[in-house]
Parts: sequence; C-alpha cells; structure tokens
Amino acid sequence: MHAYTLWYTNNPVIEKYTFHYESILREKIQKLNTDGIISSEFLSLPSEFLLIPDISSNFDSFDAKVLPFLWNEWENYKKSWLDWMESTKGKRIPWTQILLTPHDWNPDRYLEAHPDRINSWNTLDFWWKSDSEWFQLFEKSFAILTAISPGFTDELSNMIRKIIPMGISHGTHNSASYSRCIGHIYMSYPSGMQYSELALLEAIIHESNHNKLNLILRCELLLNNTFHEIYYSPYRPDPRHIHGIYLWLHAMVWVFSIFFEAVERWLLILDGGWMEKSLAYVMKNALSIRVLERYGQFTKKWEEIFLEMKTLHQETSNRIKYLAIPDEFRHHATERVHEHFKKALHDAPFIHY
Repeated sequence: MHAYTLWYTNNPVIEKYTFHYESILREKIQKLNTDGIISSEFLSLPSEFLLIPDISSNFDSFDAKVLPFLWNEWENYKKSWLDWMESTKGKRIPWTQILLTPHDWNPDRYLEAHPDRINSWNTLDFWWKSDSEWFQLFEKSFAILTAISPGFTDELSNMIRKIIPMGISHGTHNSASYSRCIGHIYMSYPSGMQYSELALLEAIIHESNHNKLNLILRCELLLNNTFHEIYYSPYRPDPRHIHGIYLWLHAMVWVFSIFFEAVERWLLILDGGWMEKSLAYVMKNALSIRVLERYGQFTKKWEEIFLEMKTLHQETSNRIKYLAIPDEFRHHATERVHEHFKKALHDAPFIHY
C-alpha cells in the first residue's frame, strides 16, 4: 500500500494536515483580533466548530462582511448546531456520514474556471429530480466504491462533510471543489447517460482527491512553478499551469486505478464507451507525468506525492496489459488522445509539452 496520500480508514496524512490547517486558521483569527477587526471571543472557538467547511472557508477567505454570519452560526452551534444541521438541512448519503444538501455557505461557491462549464454554474439545487432519486444514485455509486475499497469509503466519510447538488447535466457530469473549502464537493445529476452511477463515482473519487491535495496545499508549498498557463493539459481543451496539471493527475490516477482494479477483480464491467474512456485517461495520465517531469520545479513534498502517483500509474498500466480488452478499444482510445493533443497544439501553438 502506498504510504502517502492513498486511502486509510484513519489517514495519518489527513490528520496531520487538518491539525496544521486549524493552526493556520487560528493564526489568522489571532491577527484579526490583534488588528481590532474581531472580538476576543472568536479566539476560543472549538475545533469541531472552526473546521466545519462552511465556517473554515469563510475564515480562510476572510471578508469583514461575513462577521455577522460567523457570529450567528457560532450562536447556532452553541444551541446544538450540528444536530440542527442534520435534522433540517440534509440527510446522510448511504454507506457514509456525508450530508447531501443544497445549503452551502462557501463564499467561493459560484466561481468556475472551466471553459466548458463557465456559463452554466449558477444553481445549487436538486432541480426536477427528487432528493430520493439523488440518494438512490449516490447509494449505487458508493456501493461500488465500498465493494472495491471500503477503506477509501471510510476516508471519504471522515473527510467530506457535504455533497452539494448543482442541478441536472445531460449527457455529461459536472463537479467541483474549492481550495478554501476543505470538506465540500459539488455534483450534478448525470442524466441521459448509460451507467450514470459510474460517472458519479468518477467525480466522487476525483473531487475527494482534490480536497485531500487542497488541504495539503493550504499548509505548504508543493511546486515552485509560476501560474503561467502555457503547458499542455491532456484533461482540458485549454493550456494550463503546472499546478493545475499536477492537481488533475493526482485525482485521475486514483480514479482509473480503482476502476481497473475493479475490472480485474470482476467487481465492475465496463462497456465499450467506458472502457475506451478509461484507457484514454490512463494514456492522458502518462502524458501528464511527462509534462510534469519536464517542467515541474520540485519541492521535497512534491517529489514524495509525485513518486506515489507515478508508482500507482505504472501499476495500473501493468494491470491493463493482462486484461482481456479488445484491440479496437485500445486503438480508439489511442486515437482520442492523439486527436486531443493535435487540437490543443493547433489552438495554442505556444504550449509546452
């Protein structure tokens, strides 16, 4: 088992950085108090309140306008805030302790940078699907994940506090997480798709790993690169900075490691479309590793996590070699990756790859 950012029932990495993140928040609160912006009563906020993502995200992206909100929520908390939240604002997703609820106070929640979704990011709600339909789909996805890796389900349940619905997406699946809101992930309901539970599962693994890496990034530097968007990203239609490629690789290498392990163990059967997509993403992971090796400016922590990602990618690639996958699927996946690269180079001839 990999020793750094893979799943554990009680992940020591998450415990370490959660403690570190709390210390950073308390330093920020101390400074705000010293500057006379907030009262000394905020200095004694208990950990279980401060680390609620609705609260920590507001302190992390502090704006004086949110002070009344923070104080009001502290008063609610003293009146059994968590019990009130559970009983009136959401229900637990099966297999987990995660709340599914549209109620969210993350100040960054309407920000979206992905070019394919930037005009549709405006509603946090169940839309026309009933909440019971949402729960049924999540139950299917988490049942698959639990069969493959109960340890990962346990880690998710400990780290993710809420999943916030953001409407219905047709023929695709939208999801998001935010660097200053550790513990929330945002999901659309994928409609018009075969095996929508797999689309949801892919997004759950993807965004939970973003949360994990974002937690580490709130505490220490992983890359010394600038944020210039000049590098080829196999996952996006536009050039990206090195940090974005690193974040995506960390998410995607886990997704398809789990998928192909499940295929090998006969816990999951991928149809032609899903198999081609999964093979293509493993190839994209290899391209991302090449870009990061060429242009990434390492810190020691970066090297540790990157080595883990490369090791897991190699294990997945070796597993694929021995699976009975029709050649046409492998061929079509290769074509998809080549077409993406050619279009990216055509649209942005300056990209580094």
